[in-house]
Amino acid sequence: MEFTKIVKENRDAFQPLLFGAELSDYAFALGAVEEDEAAGVVLFNYLDDALMLDYIYVSDKFRRRGIGTALVEEFLRLARYTSATALHVNYPEMSEELHGFVQSLGFRIFRDGKAYRVPAGAFLNSDSFNKLVQGTRKSRIVSVAGLKKHEVELLMDEIDKQEMDPKIAADMALADELSFISWDDTNDRPASCILCEHNQDQITVLYLANFTRDPNRLVDVLRAMKDAVIRQKLEDNELLFVTMTDDMRKVAEKLVSTVDGLKPECNVVSGILMLDGR
Repeated sequence: MEFTKIVKENRDAFQPLLFGAELSDYAFALGAVEEDEAAGVVLFNYLDDALMLDYIYVSDKFRRRGIGTALVEEFLRLARYTSATALHVNYPEMSEELHGFVQSLGFRIFRDGKAYRVPAGAFLNSDSFNKLVQGTRKSRIVSVAGLKKHEVELLMDEIDKQEMDPKIAADMALADELSFISWDDTNDRPASCILCEHNQDQITVLYLANFTRDPNRLVDVLRAMKDAVIRQKLEDNELLFVTMTDDMRKVAEKLVSTVDGLKPECNVVSGILMLDGR
């Protein structure tokens, strides 16, 4: 088996395996050649200081030969020469074959649940959302991007208690201007958080958690996120809730399901593989 970077000169050979995927949409494309034929292809993109495995396909003729695994392992070897700290993957829950493949590579599955997509403006201006966030703020709000080192550590500890890998939050959303913490000044600890990622025309709510029994703490961070979206004029973006925990799923279902313009999303599985133990 040989590996090759897919470029303009050899693109035609791998075209049957791409099924309409445009190479220009990806940062890196790697192909596998077996018996002088294009056998498999993987496509990757950058995700802040991480990488995203966006597409993988192995020709029917060459399946069950370990080509998919070999392709990812070769890419991981090349990734060591980059500054990437992690490799992410998303795929439909219904793909049992891909699920087993991802786990065999050592990915940690951190989300296995529903995703809800809705226009941001429709959600933030809906009766259900505005009824929830009306009232007086109950706690001090801190932008996640402005947290001090010891505050980040406290946040990571709280996320870890939720049986979430704290590295996931650190890699994905700690610098996003739509991510906020409700801070409990009395006990000097985070009370709730919303971690978002904004790419192009989509706002993704990656993590929403209340670390206390006071529901107002969660309301405060939702209100802060709404204010930031309006301030940055992002109401025309799409908003995607990805439900990482049961509590988050309940909140998303209660809020999003009543909003006009909701688009159905299949259940999505997400995984992360830390590179070189970082």
